[in-house]
Amino acid sequence: MLNGAHSILAYTGIARGHSTVAEAIADDYCLNLVEAFWDDAVKHLPTADLALEEYRSALLARFSNPRIAHQLRQIANDGATKLAVRIAPIAAAELAAGRDAAVEAEAIGAWISFLRAGEFNDSQSDAIRLALASETDSAVIALLDPNLAKNAAFVSLVSQSTQITERS
Repeated sequence: MLNGAHSILAYTGIARGHSTVAEAIADDYCLNLVEAFWDDAVKHLPTADLALEEYRSALLARFSNPRIAHQLRQIANDGATKLAVRIAPIAAAELAAGRDAAVEAEAIGAWISFLRAGEFNDSQSDAIRLALASETDSAVIALLDPNLAKNAAFVSLVSQSTQITERS
């Protein structure tokens, strides 16, 4: 929940002109996206002995603290590796449950928009550049999860979100 939210805040926050986690979480758009992601993520966690509401509240307090200057650009580094374990599994689980994984599609779309802006630092830079050169979102999504890239409805949601992110 923490790391997935951090990635969401990094890519959507940067797109919206923020530089720290505290700035991004203060933006209602980013906050709502994180909350929706958490709603999806908790569906796939065991509920026994987990104080999920308390954990969410603690994360919000931590994210909102301006004295903890988590830099979005630093969090955005190595997104291909991070999103493959932070966002893609939740998207796959949501799709398997018959839901659209719209929040996760939006998070991946924000990452793709970030990549297209060209200022990324990623251990998979060569693969990312090749995928971007193909000019298909599915090629970039395949870096995270090949099965997600084969889901036409999910790819369409990602593509729609990249268009929105790139216009804002």
